[in-house]
Amino acid sequence: HEAEGGTYGMANFGALRERQTGNTLRGWFVEGYMSRYDDTNGDATGVINGVGLHGGFYGAHGTRNGLTLSYYGSAALGHHRFDLNAGADVDGSYTYAGIFTGGAVTGERQYDEWTLRPRAGVDLAYGEAIGSEIPIPNVDLDIDTAVFARGYLELGMTGELVQGELHL
Repeated sequence: HEAEGGTYGMANFGALRERQTGNTLRGWFVEGYMSRYDDTNGDATGVINGVGLHGGFYGAHGTRNGLTLSYYGSAALGHHRFDLNAGADVDGSYTYAGIFTGGAVTGERQYDEWTLRPRAGVDLAYGEAIGSEIPIPNVDLDIDTAVFARGYLELGMTGELVQGELHL
């Protein structure tokens, strides 16, 4: 609760299952939420209610040459209804859907007094509003598609303290 804003509440739930056999880990998950936001600031008053569901799979596999391959994929779906007054009554709803995927390769190289762990990967996401009903008098409002792509390179290094010095 914020004195000059509103009151927000959310309930989350989820389930996860994973198995490891040898150098392979596989799993799946399902999670969801219910939310309610009562807006009481000076610009608008009203309520927004939402529900959503997100589920997917993930895994990792260690290869013979010391590399680890990891991946994930998931999808989300949600629906929000609102009843607001911001100088005019604004009642409506929007539904969204999204997909997410990614993968990475991680290695490890041991040197005398330190270990080097390079990692390279990619994350991709696509989200879109579907079935939106946002009626505002004299206003044409669209919710843009969300597209996200990220590639990354990471370098982790660890070492030992020998006579007060860190060797990296």
